[in-house]
Amino acid sequence: MTNRKATSNDVGESKSIDYKIRSLIFMQNSIELFSIKTYHHFRFLKYL
Repeated sequence: MTNRKATSNDVGESKSIDYKIRSLIFMQNSIELFSIKTYHHFRFLKYL
């Protein structure tokens, strides 16, 4: 019984850590995408 409880708790812990890492990666990717878009936008404006 105690083993089962510990494993379920561990799974929850690892899931939360995985979620945090995924959200961080997602944020980084979206920031990079946004900066690339604005960079190209400004380059386009420079050419006009």
